[in-house]
Amino acid sequence: MTVIQSQISGVTGKTKVVLLFSSMMTVMAGAIISPSLPELREHFSDIQGIDILAPLVLTIVALSIILFSPMVGILSDRIGRRCVFLISLLLYVLGGTGGLYLDSIWILLASRVVLGAGVAGIATCTLSLAADYFEGEERTGFIALITAFMGLGGVFFVFLGGFLAEAGWRYPYLLYVIPLFILPFAYFFVPDLRACKVGIAGKNMKNKKEVNRQTVILIYTLIFVGMVIFYLLPTQLPFFLRGKGIGSAVLAGSALAVLNLTQVGITLWYRSKGHRVDKKYLILLFFLFAGTANLFLSMISTYAGVIISMVIFGAGFGLLIPICNAWITDIAPDESRGKLVGGLNTAVYAGQFLSPVLAWPVVSLFGYGAPFGLYSVFGAFCMLICFAGAVVFLFFRRER
Repeated sequence: MTVIQSQISGVTGKTKVVLLFSSMMTVMAGAIISPSLPELREHFSDIQGIDILAPLVLTIVALSIILFSPMVGILSDRIGRRCVFLISLLLYVLGGTGGLYLDSIWILLASRVVLGAGVAGIATCTLSLAADYFEGEERTGFIALITAFMGLGGVFFVFLGGFLAEAGWRYPYLLYVIPLFILPFAYFFVPDLRACKVGIAGKNMKNKKEVNRQTVILIYTLIFVGMVIFYLLPTQLPFFLRGKGIGSAVLAGSALAVLNLTQVGITLWYRSKGHRVDKKYLILLFFLFAGTANLFLSMISTYAGVIISMVIFGAGFGLLIPICNAWITDIAPDESRGKLVGGLNTAVYAGQFLSPVLAWPVVSLFGYGAPFGLYSVFGAFCMLICFAGAVVFLFFRRER
């Protein structure tokens, strides 16, 4: 038993299940309605500027998360994470289900902002609560498990959203009801952090942490760059495959499913054994795998080559996310953990949102392939970071 668990008998296996299933909700938030966007655009075809507004229904969620994550993190530190967590589940349902009954594109966009606020709260609180409840290897292992469940959610719910979209553009919004079933379990099985204050305060008085700002900035930068590189695949791969004449929506979706499943597998390996390896070497491994996958993708002309690239990239990405999640929670003091985790979520969704923006100039000028296309440029960029990082680590090792 950890320090906090010894104070609170309420932290049980049921608590873990609630946090794991809640973490799955964060990944599905935006992507599940992606297949239904063409039909949504047709439904609101009489609205001026609908060609811009329809995609905004998807992307405005990420913008909302970027905006609300810091505020939610600070609020969770001040009033308790359980309270913010429960409210966030409600906001998720209220904002997410708007597409089922709203018939105004403007109100629908407003509901997606509410959804983003709910996602920000759930993402921040699940990670912060896990860090509050557990310590050491148990904390690292559980945070890695949260990351794995997020990857599984990305596979399962995106597929289910596409299936429901076949019946009509409103049906994928039914999936946003799921947190309503999680809510009562969260109420009974997620302990109130204010009940933990005796254990937490005593620990803080003895070992109050000083936050290393340089380390925080490094973690935020790594996760931001990682998300920019990762989202070059779901946002650009369908167009890349179409240009090669080897793709369809089904093939693109299958390739991305392979990517996510590989990520989950490597994350589970990290949970069991990988966390014992020095994190800086695993981060270099991410950039090596990401660079290799992108460079290989820029040169292939077969679907088999695409799948190989997805496996390589998924192996690297499956290391980066749990490392950054565990790292930020380890260095964060209990009293400001929500704030730092909120900042991490801002970096995550900022990378997600800006990825297609940063890709557009390269694609418009050079396309996707070698020698100067999108995947070549970003592949070389990753290799450069890997090489520079290896040189720096080797230099400091010799200095010691």
